[in-house]
Amino acid sequence: MKQATYGDGSLYQRKDGRWEYRVRIGTKSSGDPDYKSFYSRDKTGRSAKKQFIDWQRERDQQKIEVNQTVASWAEQWLTTYKQGRGTSGGNYKNYCVYVENHIVPHIGNLMMGDVRQAHIEQIYRSEAKLSNSALNYIKLCLRGIFKSGLKNHLCTEDPTEDTAPVWHASKSPEYFSREEMEYLLDYIPLDKDGYLAEGLLYTGLRIGEACALTWDDYDGSTLLVHRNAARTDEKGMKYFIKECPKGKKPREVVLDPSGVALFERLPRTSKWIFAGDGSNFMSPDLYRRRYYRFIDRLNAGLAAEWLQQGDHKEDEEPPCVRKLSPHKCRHTYGSYLLEGCHNLRTVQDQLGHSRVTTTEIYTHSDIKSRKVDVSKLKF
Repeated sequence: MKQATYGDGSLYQRKDGRWEYRVRIGTKSSGDPDYKSFYSRDKTGRSAKKQFIDWQRERDQQKIEVNQTVASWAEQWLTTYKQGRGTSGGNYKNYCVYVENHIVPHIGNLMMGDVRQAHIEQIYRSEAKLSNSALNYIKLCLRGIFKSGLKNHLCTEDPTEDTAPVWHASKSPEYFSREEMEYLLDYIPLDKDGYLAEGLLYTGLRIGEACALTWDDYDGSTLLVHRNAARTDEKGMKYFIKECPKGKKPREVVLDPSGVALFERLPRTSKWIFAGDGSNFMSPDLYRRRYYRFIDRLNAGLAAEWLQQGDHKEDEEPPCVRKLSPHKCRHTYGSYLLEGCHNLRTVQDQLGHSRVTTTEIYTHSDIKSRKVDVSKLKF
């Protein structure tokens, strides 16, 4: 049974008693009309019509305004294309920081269609002192904003094409010296948080990988690394356990005797090897804070011992261990492992690098070791 036509659609009562409001909503890629139906079981079928009106109103609210500033579209790009779309919480927050602090201040008030290559190059010049990692985030954000803007007809061209920051020359990884390692290893058994530094120095793990370790991942000689403590999208520093290490592939880390001794010595009060409060895992933020406090106490002890010795030169300073980040423990592990085994593939597998070119940053050499090696030259 056919009822009166409402606008662009028609209302029918189906054989099953339901009302169907069928309306044309556009044209398919083939050129054929595209229809959508809405159903109801009321007496007149007007509820089906109302469903269409509500659907149309919601769709209109979702339409993208084509005249947008970079700031307004950048915000929409973050929520539409990045938040919850396979981007980790940590990376999403980094995208937000670089958009807000390094892109919007330069071109945020410009309309999307008014941005030119010169504006992009000016951003890269103004932010040139940032690290390569920071510059790469800016590049990724700019390209994402304008490529998506082009697809949504906010601009007629992509101003980020053929542009890139000037990258800084690669630096050798920073790591603890042998003297610092002696101080660290001597003090670790004396401090309640020493095991946190020791855990990174003897495994080469990323801090998120260490926090995600459970006792089921330890078999007495190796660690199975297949999880990572990753940040959520929520505000604040909140973490969850992600069933994938940062290197994307699970790996086995072989422990040397000192590493085995460490894990055999740790108390098993929780399923987590590096346990936090209660039965939960230790968050990377808490791990870092306790690690840095350990370094501070170590240096305070070295200074006190140095003062007790007395008879120092006027410009002499007490010994200390640099306050390198927990990630520098990973660099320390990779550097000394390669120096000892001379096998790049072993270091690659232990650290979980997907490409050997990443591991090659550890193939540095200092003047002292080079003198020893060059002395072996024979013609």
